[in-house]
Amino acid sequence: MKICDRYGAELMHIKSLQKKGDDFIMKGKMMGHIPTSVYLKPEQFVNAIGLLSWSTFLHVPVMLCKGLWRKVMAKRD
Repeated sequence: MKICDRYGAELMHIKSLQKKGDDFIMKGKMMGHIPTSVYLKPEQFVNAIGLLSWSTFLHVPVMLCKGLWRKVMAKRD
């Protein structure tokens, strides 16, 4: 999975998302060259959700459905 800025420049390429104990660990490369592991603790996860407005939070299921639909349609082509 790639995280890009609005111009399409790759900021992080996430290669794996794993659970270790209570934490999530994202492993990948930042800016295409710097290997990194990002740890997300449960309290940080709750804080991240707190950054979302209600309209954004309610849009999350829509994003999941659109992503799954586009992935299925891409496989058909």
